[in-house]
Amino acid sequence: AGYLAQEQNSKKVGAIGGTEIPAIKTTVDGFKAGVKYVDASIQVLQAYTGSFDDVNKLKEQAITFIQQGATVVMSTANAATKGGFEATKDKGGISIGANSDSLFGTYSNNLAASANVDMSKALLLVAKEIVEEKFEGKNYIYGIKEGVVTISYSTTEPLIQKVKAKVDKVVAEIINDKLDVKDYYGK
Repeated sequence: AGYLAQEQNSKKVGAIGGTEIPAIKTTVDGFKAGVKYVDASIQVLQAYTGSFDDVNKLKEQAITFIQQGATVVMSTANAATKGGFEATKDKGGISIGANSDSLFGTYSNNLAASANVDMSKALLLVAKEIVEEKFEGKNYIYGIKEGVVTISYSTTEPLIQKVKAKVDKVVAEIINDKLDVKDYYGK
């Protein structure tokens, strides 16, 4: 999102989650950390709609962010995520989704990328903790480094093609322990 905002000479992006539970909050916080890594001066507008199925509520929040100057809107709210895509389709801007790569065709001009979660890999990692008697009752956070999260890109949204190589470089830095995303949380 930070690189996409830079391509548009923008200093605002938005992140919208459904219900504020640890998995969604971690995604929103990770999004913000990624933006701050790229450019600490970009403002990240954040909101939670309280719903995973109210597409219109998420769309209205995304429109509010667009009206406030956000040029990129990331949505992570299960079925309601489509509201963000609808908002950028109708009002302009670029969307980023979560587990949304199947919608690239429907939103070919505004859905740029999707962070995808492989829950089977996450469950396997937790099972390994149990087998090795290391399991603790806590919120386990797995991401790109562990292969649980991958990023897919639109082949038709033009700006993502300009920044894809930069994003891929950051992904490689995370995987190769050259970048710890936790260093950018809370900034």
